[in-house]
Amino acid sequence: MRGKQPKRATLKDIAEKAGVSSTAVSLVLNNKPNRFTEETREHIRSIARELQYVPNQSARSLATQSSSLLALIIPDIENLFFASLAKHMEDECKKQGYSLLIVDTGEDVHEQSSALRRMIQLGIDGLFIVPSFGSAQYNAQLLDELSTTGIPVVFIDRIPEKLQSEASDIHMPEDAESSRVVRTQWRGLAYNHRVGGRLAARHLIEAGHTHIGVIGPVSHRASDKGDNSARFEAFLEDLDAHGIVPDTSCIIDGNFSLSVGYNHADALIRAGVTAVFCGNDLIAVGFLRRAREQGYAVPGDISLIGYDDVMGAFGLDFEFTTIRQDVAELARQSCKMMLDKNYDVQQQGSVVLLEPQLHVRHSVAQLGD
Repeated sequence: MRGKQPKRATLKDIAEKAGVSSTAVSLVLNNKPNRFTEETREHIRSIARELQYVPNQSARSLATQSSSLLALIIPDIENLFFASLAKHMEDECKKQGYSLLIVDTGEDVHEQSSALRRMIQLGIDGLFIVPSFGSAQYNAQLLDELSTTGIPVVFIDRIPEKLQSEASDIHMPEDAESSRVVRTQWRGLAYNHRVGGRLAARHLIEAGHTHIGVIGPVSHRASDKGDNSARFEAFLEDLDAHGIVPDTSCIIDGNFSLSVGYNHADALIRAGVTAVFCGNDLIAVGFLRRAREQGYAVPGDISLIGYDDVMGAFGLDFEFTTIRQDVAELARQSCKMMLDKNYDVQQQGSVVLLEPQLHVRHSVAQLGD
């Protein structure tokens, strides 16, 4: 037979031992404004530690109508970009006193719907979501489902086309602290992938490359600027504007994985491309590995450019040129958009686009040098 569980310490227990009111204890332990001396505050905290006080989250939720829970739904935790995003999001939420539930959907739209229902049942205060790749019809359905929950939603990185079409773009000011707009139900935050695609194209063009390959989920092209597949559209459009049209056999469709870069490297090398644009850094690492196995040097024999710039955060030393998305900044601005009442968006469905940067390292050769 199990023994009797020890009585859980309460605010009243702490108050009696400290010789103050329960209200005073609540103010101090919840870091609310108060007029107590630092000595009194530390005395209360010390007793709370001594009694091993743990806040009753259920009671707090009922009293405040807040669970202090947020959720992040991402499509692939094995993708280093999303793994880094999850870590930074958790850190930012913790700073604001929130716990973050993280769900990986495996790029499955049905699992995404299931995860959404589970998070709503848990009474989350807000949802961050990177949608799984799905049809325009499914994304419209997702928005309809979310609109009935009453939960604030911030779309990150992938912005549904319907959300884009209903909104005017609001670009991030240099001084984000000065941004004061009206709160909305749906908001979106992403790096401007059209800018990223153009940066990659122009860097290769300026280096003299005309026979160029592309690897990534190019079939997921979309017109909206927030969708990360737009990097491929912009890349190819910029090449075309300079009279460069890659052969269709040199445009490889595949997911954002290391294996895609590795498995398709041989075909691009045989096609004689002098440079390859990879849709993310994992693809670039896979391509680089296979090229070296085949005896090719980067950039001596073939140039390479990636996207994301997340490898360094995991201690992986791959010094290739890439388009940088500052994941820490993306997480910070996403949480600010969700939680800061002074940082709202003027119109329901409005989207903020951050600017990616070209980080030049040692993987693109200047032809003719």
